[in-house]
Amino acid sequence: DGRRGHPVAFGPGWRDALLRLDGDEGARALLQGRAVTRILTDHDGAFRDIDTPEDLH
Repeated sequence: DGRRGHPVAFGPGWRDALLRLDGDEGARALLQGRAVTRILTDHDGAFRDIDTPEDLH
């Protein structure tokens, strides 16, 4: 259906930028305007938004 989901995988060069993110900001802003590789899946887990350990429950 064309939805974008998770997980998003980042290489080691993204570490500092990811650590600077705060709260529920997520990495969306980091990805805007960058080339990405998309992998098609129909697994429902790809659409869960998990930013903190509490989001797992």
